[in-house]
Amino acid sequence: MRGLLALSPCLVEEQDRRVAALISFAYNCGLGNYRISTLRKRVNARDWSGAAEEIVKWNKAFGRVLSGLTRRRMAEALMLK
Repeated sequence: MRGLLALSPCLVEEQDRRVAALISFAYNCGLGNYRISTLRKRVNARDWSGAAEEIVKWNKAFGRVLSGLTRRRMAEALMLK
């Protein structure tokens, strides 16, 4: 993930950033969760600000908010915008 965050948005095309964010999310949360998520609906509608809002909601494990997941989701949200 660090490598993805180190990339400058100016050097990476918009679409590539979004794909990288979604791959990171799917790898971490699973494709099954992605398939049933509102995040997927926002992505399919090309509502990137809505997708960024949805992805940050996935920051819990066993019902607890984890600071590491919160940081990861915020980074992914920035990549979606």
